Amino acid sequence: MLLVGCGDDMVNTDGGIDASMEMDAGPSGECGNDRVEAGEVCDDGNRVGNDGCSADCTSDETCGNGTRELAEVCDDGNTANGDGCSAGCDSDETCGNGVADFGVGEVCDDGNTADGDGCSADCTSLESCGNGIVEAGEECDDGNAASGDGCDECSIETCTGASDCDDANPCNGEETCGTDGVCAAGTALDEGDTCGAGATRDLCIAGACVTSVCGDGFTDRGATPAELCDDGDTDPGDGCDASCQLESCTMDSQCDDLNQCTSGHACTGGTCVLGAALPNGTTCDADAMPGTRDICISGRCGPTRCGDRYVDVGEQCDDGNTRSGDGCQADCTLPTAPITAFRVTSLELVDPHFYTVLGTACNDITNTVNTLIGSSLDDYSLNAAGLFQPLDLGRPTNPIEIAFGAFCSPATPLDDCGPSPGATVIATTSTNMLPAASICMRADATHLNPSYTDPVNVASGPCFVTAPQTFMVGLGAVVITLSSAQMGGTFVGGASPTRAVNGVIRGFLSETEARTATFDATIPIVGGDTIYSHLAAGGDAGSACESISSFTTDDTDMLAGERGFWFYLNFEAEVVQWTP
Repeated sequence: MLLVGCGDDMVNTDGGIDASMEMDAGPSGECGNDRVEAGEVCDDGNRVGNDGCSADCTSDETCGNGTRELAEVCDDGNTANGDGCSAGCDSDETCGNGVADFGVGEVCDDGNTADGDGCSADCTSLESCGNGIVEAGEECDDGNAASGDGCDECSIETCTGASDCDDANPCNGEETCGTDGVCAAGTALDEGDTCGAGATRDLCIAGACVTSVCGDGFTDRGATPAELCDDGDTDPGDGCDASCQLESCTMDSQCDDLNQCTSGHACTGGTCVLGAALPNGTTCDADAMPGTRDICISGRCGPTRCGDRYVDVGEQCDDGNTRSGDGCQADCTLPTAPITAFRVTSLELVDPHFYTVLGTACNDITNTVNTLIGSSLDDYSLNAAGLFQPLDLGRPTNPIEIAFGAFCSPATPLDDCGPSPGATVIATTSTNMLPAASICMRADATHLNPSYTDPVNVASGPCFVTAPQTFMVGLGAVVITLSSAQMGGTFVGGASPTRAVNGVIRGFLSETEARTATFDATIPIVGGDTIYSHLAAGGDAGSACESISSFTTDDTDMLAGERGFWFYLNFEAEVVQWTP
């Protein structure tokens, strides 16, 4: 019997197994003996490949092991989407390869990159009326085929009044009829805003007006009684009971709500204290399907999609809807209208102040915080940009997108900025005021502590102010979520402004948010602490300098019955080059 060997006389003289073949198995020479030994990854008792263990026992033939095997198209050593090799190793994630890669934003893939055949050239649309994307032969596409909302079967509807444009969803904002007789979209309400006029308590949750109930995943602090938690179910024994109150406990494990998008639940003093939501965009698994891309948004796990208010892989913007003409296109790309972009170059917290105990004294560290913010702006690790699309001071309003976390770098003659996958993008409308005597934005004196001497800017004409929205503002060492937030500033440079000065950002930080948001652990003095522990609340437990009996400063405010802090930050901004 002759066997093909390697480096011997090819004659079988060793009892039926060629010696050189045994040596190929590794140092032990025992591949195929059903024992995993030195140099082997697996051993299934044979030397046959494609059965879960390679012929040389060096691979378990699974996706993610870094070795392309069996029917795999690629294998990059992991099972993650969005990196050029799909989670199932069956696609290189390019449009036109015949595999619909949902994890990178594709909704179809017909094996080509042509439009008009039922799958768009970029694989993001099925090219049907009602999909929310304006395509060939369509004048509009509002995500449905209903009439009376400004777009009827993908043709623009004319209107004579706002009632012609109402889409019956108050959470989308109030649609209006423009002077040109065409319906215009309204400004979407924030998550948790009240809606409806019935006997029930209705809130905007995930873009829809629904009745607020315990177990819907939204902690409704305006409910009666106020919800202290809402983990998306009414199951007992997970830290949050069936009436959305915190449960009693004896150990941390009793407080685990099994929510992939929250962490840090603990048993403290016999009562469950639920942890914080993970950052938006954190990957999770909502459907046990590795081919889909699921992410955490507002503490809930679900499939990523255009219109979820998070700028994900493949998106340039995401304003919470799939309508075009409002600053972010229906497919979450930026419009082609001229963009005038400003980057914030200075940012200073004016009210409230931050405090900490150093030694035996309570110290105001606001100047230290502002120095950190300034350094982060100077080295481009902190970036916020406002995109007017277009900027026309002759119009009463302009669409604007505010990108917190944009990517920016120094360049000549203008700094260069562009979208970043992790940015939070808020699409809204700016109101323009031209006369110098006009006031776009000034502080509400009832929000301010009169003992703080630094003044809040006043944005006067020619100026702009944005409609109220929820902002996620980065302060270099911490990200704060401000509700009912607005931005305003004075334009400098004439009809084509080059700067925005006397700028103001204001918004309300709830006590709940302040107690959960934490400073970056690497920051001296405050690293790892909650924001609340450095805000003055009159010595309230957990607030700044509570151990110093003489410290009675109280910066707390109220908004819609909820306790918190009105934040005021002064800023200036300069025109930059925006590269989508």
